[in-house]
Amino acid sequence: MMVYRSSTGEKIFKVINTVILLSLGVVTLYPLYYMFILSLNEGMDSMKGGIWLFPRAFTLFNYQFVLNNPLMKNAYLVTIGRTVIGTILSILVTASVAYGLSFRSLPYKKFIMTIIIIPMVFN
Repeated sequence: MMVYRSSTGEKIFKVINTVILLSLGVVTLYPLYYMFILSLNEGMDSMKGGIWLFPRAFTLFNYQFVLNNPLMKNAYLVTIGRTVIGTILSILVTASVAYGLSFRSLPYKKFIMTIIIIPMVFN
């Protein structure tokens, strides 16, 4: 077996690439983490600011309030229902159209493909 050895330039590229990707990952994920930390903190304490990595006044009251609110429960059910039904219908329509367009002898196949692809490109 032949063993491939990385050159010095490849090693430097890997290190720089890893640092850049890790930095982008932290920059992308930190706002989500920050919102999660604020949700675990008391509201009045959150307004003071200065929370960076851990909640100062830990509480689950915010989650209890949201999950026990009947309006929020209804909103979540509507959102989940629309997502599930929309996804299922989208998959069914896409599969049906793809099956129909898989036939070579389909009349106006190029025109139909153009009508389908234009909204995908210019969304």
